[in-house]
Amino acid sequence: MRRPRKWRASLKLSILTPEGPAFQGLVDGVVAPGLQGSFGVLPGHAALLSALERGMVKVTVNGAEEFYLLDKGFLEVREGSVVILAAHVEKVKDLETAKRRLKIVAESDREAVDA
Repeated sequence: MRRPRKWRASLKLSILTPEGPAFQGLVDGVVAPGLQGSFGVLPGHAALLSALERGMVKVTVNGAEEFYLLDKGFLEVREGSVVILAAHVEKVKDLETAKRRLKIVAESDREAVDA
């Protein structure tokens, strides 16, 4: 007797930069830094186009989290897929590293403004 397969909804995610793709694959969900705060996208999300602030993108793949830092960009959700376009994207190994890197960038931005 066959066991029923666990069905898991997923999204097709592409994170793209001028240098090429930083990530492409199926994901469980995405959390991105919108201009009005972070927001999540799960399978079945309505169509959406949003500007993104510099910040952290959290990608969940098979229950595991991956983190990417990005400059400002755009996110589009359409028919089961999410596309993020950004000038620069960097994958970081964990949440703490991402937070440290964001803090360093914010401090250097403040110093540049003060100069």
